[in-house]
Amino acid sequence: MKLLQVDDAGTVVADLSPPPQQGELVIHSPPLRPAPRPSLECEVEVHGRLAPRVEAHIQRMLGWDLSGLPEDTQREIESEAASVRDSFRALGLLLADRTREGFVAKTTATSRKRAALKCAVGQEVRMRDDVRAKMVGLFYSEEELSCVRLVRVGENSVLLAAAGREIGPLPFAYVELVDG
Repeated sequence: MKLLQVDDAGTVVADLSPPPQQGELVIHSPPLRPAPRPSLECEVEVHGRLAPRVEAHIQRMLGWDLSGLPEDTQREIESEAASVRDSFRALGLLLADRTREGFVAKTTATSRKRAALKCAVGQEVRMRDDVRAKMVGLFYSEEELSCVRLVRVGENSVLLAAAGREIGPLPFAYVELVDG
């Protein structure tokens, strides 16, 4: 069994395994890490794999015998199916155009959390328990922090409001979305 000590960069720092047996081949190499892929590249690939399935799905629906349905329902099904097909194709063309332009759309944990928080402006959020515990008694009461609303989202921070008082700016990491 190989026991290697590896640093954060993936470089072998020390070989802590027992000496090799007679005829055993030993190769030292750092672990391979996958190269980060831009989100646009990933989604173009996913879109390409989904396109035949979406088209087959639409074709099956358009092949149904709809004669038992009212004419307006028949037209609505055909129209919506055609709309989905056209929109999916248009999306594929837009993604291809952005790729040709060299656009790089990478997402990070911060950008995903920022996007989620921007959708929750005005809604109730929850402060992390450890952060909340440090603030209760020092600046705010437990009642004030029981109902915290998201007021504004910045690049790396948020502004909250509790019982008419503003709290913040606070880092994204201090805030959690309330499920429900």
